[in-house]
Amino acid sequence: MDDLLPRFVASDIAVFACPVYFDNIPAVMKNFIDRLTPVLVPHFEEDEMGEYRHAKRYEKLPKLAVISNAGLPGQTNFEVESLFFKRLARTFHTELVAEIYRGEGEIFRGKNNIMLKPLLGKYKKTLRCAGRELVENQTLSEKKP
Repeated sequence: MDDLLPRFVASDIAVFACPVYFDNIPAVMKNFIDRLTPVLVPHFEEDEMGEYRHAKRYEKLPKLAVISNAGLPGQTNFEVESLFFKRLARTFHTELVAEIYRGEGEIFRGKNNIMLKPLLGKYKKTLRCAGRELVENQTLSEKKP
């Protein structure tokens, strides 16, 4: 972590990518995020909403983005994860600029299936466009490519 913390602080955007396990992030991702704690001061402060969080150690921390998939269909499986990353951005005194959630993750195992290739190709194109937009604008619009 000693080499990752300075890189995290110096970044414009940090992208967290993980699957959903039981409606939340996996333990290994939570462990990594917990180990980012040194970027904050161990003292608490009250925010504009009357809630408490750690004070800032650095003037600027990276904006956050998340990309995740789940084996289950639908978007409701991402509700807890979405709230977690929104709260994490608040804790880090930054903003969550992009959330990309994709259900039915098992479909990606069919990459050699000729019937699925157009669907998977379209999804990959969408992700590339989203990545380009994040790099260029540090935000993600609602528009579809």
